[in-house]
Amino acid sequence: MIRTPNGVECRRRLRQLAFLILLLAVSRPASSQKDRLFSIPLEDLRTWSRKVIVPLNVEVSGHSKVHKVEADCEMHFGAKASGYDGDPDGWVLEPMNLCLESFPGKSGHSNKDWEDFGDSLKGARVRVEGIPRIWPEHLIGGGPSNPNHAVELHPLVKLQRGNHVYDFTSFVYAPDGFPGGLFKAAQESHGKQIAVPNVTWRIGGRCRRISRLQ
Repeated sequence: MIRTPNGVECRRRLRQLAFLILLLAVSRPASSQKDRLFSIPLEDLRTWSRKVIVPLNVEVSGHSKVHKVEADCEMHFGAKASGYDGDPDGWVLEPMNLCLESFPGKSGHSNKDWEDFGDSLKGARVRVEGIPRIWPEHLIGGGPSNPNHAVELHPLVKLQRGNHVYDFTSFVYAPDGFPGGLFKAAQESHGKQIAVPNVTWRIGGRCRRISRLQ
């Protein structure tokens, strides 16, 4: 014979189930929201609105491999910027087309030249210039070449270490095999005209604006 629980037993089991659901709800990790929240100091936004290319003093934490052309043909540098108070506080610096361009002073292209260069910069303090981009797809879970960040210099157009300056301005074009963008001949004919999309922010305090991704 199959026994079914009576009314008292049913209510007891429902209370147990409700308690378990509540326990799971309050014990959810904070990262469930952390991956959708970031902040950028308002003064930085004002500065970026007045300039296309901005300078930063950074410490390089690591670098990626040189990506293939169908990915983005770049090498990404992770960094922390001096005086930057955003959350998260990481930056990613992205010089373009390193999978095609030769390292300065070399007669031919080699990914290893660029990756050796990246190795030499790990832990170095350098001055960089580029176009700030708000790109909050890696707010959590990063590493040395891709730290937790909401902002990037993309493209990175100049890097200075000591008296040595590396200029990547001529690397800004879309290569054959990469979908979208301007090809090199078009980039040269258009010069440095750059369109920056409008960004809408929600004010969340006196000195900072906070954006929530939907």
